[in-house]
Amino acid sequence: ANPTANKAFKCLQAYIKAYNSGESQKNLDKLNAEMSNEVGMVVYRRRQDNKLCVKNLNGKDIIVNND
Repeated sequence: ANPTANKAFKCLQAYIKAYNSGESQKNLDKLNAEMSNEVGMVVYRRRQDNKLCVKNLNGKDIIVNND
């Protein structure tokens, strides 16, 4: 298994869980800041297809949520 992909998947799960719990955008941004500091990744919504993606701090996509 790819450790980078595993970390990215955990970030995505945490973000989706927070989003589904009704967290405000401010709190989602705070979560992203924490993940950025801890694992060097952030979750964002891709404009062209509205999918959630996890990217590293260089802007390279690691995983895309296909659900």
